[in-house]
Amino acid sequence: MNNNDQTPGIAEDVINSNKIAAHDINNLFSSIFASIAVLKKELTAKPDALYLLENIEHCSLRATEITAEVLSDGTSEINRESRINTRLLINEVVSSMIQSLPQNIKIVTEIESIVSDLKGNSTEIYQVLVNLLMNSVEAITNKGEIRIIVKDVPPSGARDNNSAESTHPKVNIAVVDDGIGIQPESISKIFNPYFSTKNKGRTSGIGLFSVKKIINSHGGSIAVESQPGYGSRFDLILPAYCARRRTRKGDKVNILIADDEVLLVSILEDLLTAAGHQITTVPSAEAAINKLRNQEGFDMLIIDLRMNGIDGLSGIREIRKFNQDIKIILSTGTVGIKNMLFPEDVRVDATLQKPYELETLLALIDSMVQ
Repeated sequence: MNNNDQTPGIAEDVINSNKIAAHDINNLFSSIFASIAVLKKELTAKPDALYLLENIEHCSLRATEITAEVLSDGTSEINRESRINTRLLINEVVSSMIQSLPQNIKIVTEIESIVSDLKGNSTEIYQVLVNLLMNSVEAITNKGEIRIIVKDVPPSGARDNNSAESTHPKVNIAVVDDGIGIQPESISKIFNPYFSTKNKGRTSGIGLFSVKKIINSHGGSIAVESQPGYGSRFDLILPAYCARRRTRKGDKVNILIADDEVLLVSILEDLLTAAGHQITTVPSAEAAINKLRNQEGFDMLIIDLRMNGIDGLSGIREIRKFNQDIKIILSTGTVGIKNMLFPEDVRVDATLQKPYELETLLALIDSMVQ
């Protein structure tokens, strides 16, 4: 057998190894996020410590998105449902830009004291903001200033070019500079593919066509105002994160969790119990099968895809042979679970990509038992 014959097998082994690595990494981040949720409750009266913890949470979220992108096979769906701390994201972008900013240009942030979190993919929005800032830097020929203005937009006041007024709250992020501005004849073309107002050889960022594409994929919009000689203003309108739980007085859900990540399970048990649910945990799919066979009263099963022994899908297949009523959530650290196709004899009611936030899990549980 020659080397060419071996290549597909080697490539497949690398892909499988990467998927296992992604699963393990995301399990670690799941434990980190669960631990953060516990600590945030303990530190509510200590704003300085809480800010540091939120920064750890934000950086961890960015790390999970970068990991998913690196390990993606190109077909995995990008997660744009995450909760993003708007203030921390803006601060991260500004900090990264200051490193290479010319001395004649300064960046000023004007962020409302209370601003909503964003819903989306922090890595993509980070790329958008960096691109807009780089464009502003290049538009300033002498001394100048770039302002980043961030505020909440009431539903009735959202300047959304893509849809009618929405009942969903939004966040307005504006990047304003006092540079050379954009010629009127170019305004309608700046979001076209391959169009650029820069001189040849001066290209940077992902381009305004890609910026608009990313914003649209988030359910947002982008608008531009510019006057030659007086600068430009780009307004991003992005959806705010809203994972508000419905009030359910005295409505306790009896949940069985099957996962072999001991620390994650322990923290989840504490958090879900504090949220008013009844929790039982087991370390394997086999144990979940036995528990459901011998004990009635469970409303829901949250089961991990990859565990020691049989995997989660095999466990679900056995459970469905004797229990068709229980709601089942399949969770996994494997990238691309939303695109996963399940066998006909494996009925999964919902999937949950690790790592996830407690609010996301609680909202999912609520939606499944109403």
